[in-house]
Amino acid sequence: MNQAPAIALTAAALLVASCDKDAPAAPKPAASPRLTPPLCDAQVGEWIRLESGRDAQVHRVVDAGDYSVEIETTTYQNEAPVGNPQRQRLSRNSFGLPSDVCVIRTIDADRILIADRWYDCWRIFVNDRNGQEKFVWISDEVPVNGFLKVAGIHKGVADEAHAAKLAESGFRPK
Repeated sequence: MNQAPAIALTAAALLVASCDKDAPAAPKPAASPRLTPPLCDAQVGEWIRLESGRDAQVHRVVDAGDYSVEIETTTYQNEAPVGNPQRQRLSRNSFGLPSDVCVIRTIDADRILIADRWYDCWRIFVNDRNGQEKFVWISDEVPVNGFLKVAGIHKGVADEAHAAKLAESGFRPK
């Protein structure tokens, strides 16, 4: 018995049914993640510590107004401060990257592991005044400027061996 006519009729029925105008529309794609500048809600007393080997930096909010915050950065080598703390005033709209030192080229959604915790974050590609390219990963889940990791780029790849990564963060009121 030849089954070709039955198969052809079934295929035709499926084709007609798939053209049904009352069929539900395809679901709407999920909305893109929201990008929130980490400084938008920074408060005096917030701090983070980034470490890379024996080197570290502590970023601390020392003043906060309606439209800007002042961040003090202290650099350490072998747990000893190096030089005087540096202060910079940044717009709450910025991503903790001073506009007079670097230019943001791209911002991409990312997910990274820092100290046994996964973060949904943003990877910002920047060029600094010296022409060096860097990736800066930020998250609004982290205080101050939201820095999770900062890595130079060599031959198109992040230099993980020398990357500064979030070691700890917290809040100390005045």
